[in-house]
Amino acid sequence: MAQVTYSSMPPPTANNNRKIGINDLRADKGGDPDRYRRLLLPDDDDLINQVLSHDNQRRSILTSLESLRSQSSNLQKNVIAPKKKAGEEVPSDVLEQLKEWKAEMATLSNQLKGVERERDDTLSKINDIIEANSSGSTISTDADTSVNTNATENTSSSSITNTLEQETSTEKQQQQQQLPLLSAEQIKTIPPERILNINVGVLGHVDTGKTSLVKTLSS
Repeated sequence: MAQVTYSSMPPPTANNNRKIGINDLRADKGGDPDRYRRLLLPDDDDLINQVLSHDNQRRSILTSLESLRSQSSNLQKNVIAPKKKAGEEVPSDVLEQLKEWKAEMATLSNQLKGVERERDDTLSKINDIIEANSSGSTISTDADTSVNTNATENTSSSSITNTLEQETSTEKQQQQQQLPLLSAEQIKTIPPERILNINVGVLGHVDTGKTSLVKTLSS
């Protein structure tokens, strides 16, 4: 009987030190934004929507930018380069088109940086608030505004933490019912004919989580 070894990623909780990443909020990447909304107070839960809005803007800008880069590359490779190689003059309208695309790409690149900065800043604010709510400390959500967590907020935070602990406990029990993860030394003791090697090819567009998926599979 062939034996397959694998590992599973532990779910994020409010009790570990790992910061919430953007993929934790992306539903199409297996994230659960509602789970993290429960870690925030009502006045702060709109921050999740802000992060997702900035992330959607980023993806839209990135798609447009990659499209222009592809068009620009094709124009230079298939039109401009052959003309120059043949010693022919490149039509002015072609050069003008390339100039316009370069200007648009520069604009989109600046917009992309700005949206990424806003998204990451808001995500960092969420991490700070969740950490503060869990510890009952004083937090600052704006440059000139400090919010002190009171007894009601602490009680709410404690209840939220207990809920997530129960969810994590259930998930751990489910993981324990799965096949055990073998160590490298244990794998070496298994006869080769009992080991099934699986090669997986991963294809996808830019920023679709291929690297994270491959790391998980390879571990």
